[in-house]
Amino acid sequence: KTNDQRLAELRLTVEQRLTAIQQDNEKKLEQMRATVDEKLHATLEQRLGESFKQVAERLEQVHKGLGEMQNLARDVGSLNRVLTNVKTRGVFGEVQLAGLLDQVFAPEQYASNVATLPGSSERVEFA
Repeated sequence: KTNDQRLAELRLTVEQRLTAIQQDNEKKLEQMRATVDEKLHATLEQRLGESFKQVAERLEQVHKGLGEMQNLARDVGSLNRVLTNVKTRGVFGEVQLAGLLDQVFAPEQYASNVATLPGSSERVEFA
């Protein structure tokens, strides 16, 4: 064989081996990409799941707090209506005073709806 033939055979062998190495490298690179993509996807999915769970929990707490605030506002509004009406507030005070007097004194120790002066039409609730 001549040097040219040997050189051609050597060149062909080198090219074949380079092609095989390139193909092997491409396969391994593709496997690495697949592994990285898989792990990245799993990590991203896990973190997004955790974040959505936290957001859902916080929204539930906000919703619960909002419900409690609405109940409190309703109760304050009811109390405000009771206390701003002078007539109602007066009746409420009279009922409370009657209860206190009943607890502290015997019935003969006080009187209710008493005239301030004999023959007068002006009266006080308790005396």
